[in-house]
Amino acid sequence: MEVNLIQSDTNGGKITSEKIDLIANCDEVSNLKISGLHQDTLEYLINNYARKIHKIELFKCPKVEDLSPLEDLISAKVIVVWWNQKAKTLWDVSKNKCLKKLQLTDLQKVHNLDELSNSTTIENIHIQSGMWKANLYETIEPISSIKNLTSFGFAANIQDNRIEPISKIEKLQELWLPPKQFKMEQLTWLKAKLPSSVKSDVLAPFKENADLGDVVLFNGKRKPFVNRIQHPDKFRKLIKKFEDSYNFYLKNQDAIEPI
Repeated sequence: MEVNLIQSDTNGGKITSEKIDLIANCDEVSNLKISGLHQDTLEYLINNYARKIHKIELFKCPKVEDLSPLEDLISAKVIVVWWNQKAKTLWDVSKNKCLKKLQLTDLQKVHNLDELSNSTTIENIHIQSGMWKANLYETIEPISSIKNLTSFGFAANIQDNRIEPISKIEKLQELWLPPKQFKMEQLTWLKAKLPSSVKSDVLAPFKENADLGDVVLFNGKRKPFVNRIQHPDKFRKLIKKFEDSYNFYLKNQDAIEPI
């Protein structure tokens, strides 16, 4: 059964334990959508109903300071946290023994991803900034240790600016990155390291968009939009630059990432 406890307030509101107790009527909760949790009501929710919840979306819970109660979501296959202003660390997700998918959006004071590294169950992770302010993470290195990760999406600032940890995700099948997050040379370096079976728009020279017609966006920091009909020479030049860079790294596997 799905349970929707999203408050109407634009800031998420403030949910009460009485409203949370609506869950008591459910044997299982296939998807709980909830906003307005504070620390006490998050702990109340988890202490009383954690075992029932198979998917939870914490939507607009900016006042929660400690996310560690989420460790007790032992039945949850999907956890989504959307907008938090207080928590400074994640929780130990290795304790979520059924967790397959994790989505973190706009966790403004979390800068370290170490708590993700020991998970043996997560297959899909998507981490991104909010609409108005880019989040900053020290590194994405911990992602490379997640044993069964097959799908990874990331759209936030990285302090060390390294793409290299993605090359060490052993079971990666799908990758999503913003087209302008890394330099073109970093993308070609990564492409040369990954199996050709990995699906990702950023592992090609450019991305097409039906709405833009003949205009394409080349991947890479500071790379332009180009009309391939009006500017064929520029179009071909940029493709050649991408392919030459890729071929170089393909032949030179020991080359370090060009940060």
